[in-house]
Amino acid sequence: MKRTIVILTACVVAGVAAWAGNAAETPPLNLPDPTTRPAVSPSPLKPAVPVFTLTSPAFQDGKPIPKVHARQPEGKNISPELQWTNPPKDVKEFVLIVDDPDAPSPKQPRKEGPWVHWVVAKIPVLGTSLPANAGVPVPKDKKKKDIVEGKNSWNNPWYEGPLPPPGSGRHRFVFRLYALDKELEVRIGVSKKDLLKKMKSHVLGEATLMGTYERKRK
Repeated sequence: MKRTIVILTACVVAGVAAWAGNAAETPPLNLPDPTTRPAVSPSPLKPAVPVFTLTSPAFQDGKPIPKVHARQPEGKNISPELQWTNPPKDVKEFVLIVDDPDAPSPKQPRKEGPWVHWVVAKIPVLGTSLPANAGVPVPKDKKKKDIVEGKNSWNNPWYEGPLPPPGSGRHRFVFRLYALDKELEVRIGVSKKDLLKKMKSHVLGEATLMGTYERKRK
């Protein structure tokens, strides 16, 4: 009886040692963190196109957007200056779309898609920048020089800056600049959806800049 117990004990000890050895050799599982989000929302373009560079003197990629660019009454609703480099050759027009993929809350984004803040077509190809405050509102009976603005999610044909709900967390605001191989026939107030349809099969490249904005609960 004692011999049987000794044999069983030795087998158990050997089994534990073998299991421990295998566990030490097994690499840890790199499971994704469910709380993380991609730096920018997925591009609406399929298939993907070549990329070029979009920057702003107002903020760095992935960093907070200054309050002066926020929507009133918190900010002054001044659109930031944008600059781009190394666009594709043979570009006929640039188009800019700015939206918030985290509205109304990063934990519960809209099923309808990102909240649109600015839509701009007819950006001249001779320049490499869009000046600050290019998105200032103008009377409906007047047109802006060089650019055509579409309607945002407020149904306004101009820039509306960040102003997420207080306490909703850090929102991403994605600036996407598209280089097109043709000039589009669009009018003031064109929607993002219709503009993307017109751009289909005409995008040579895409540049992305992402800034963040958060309002603390008072």
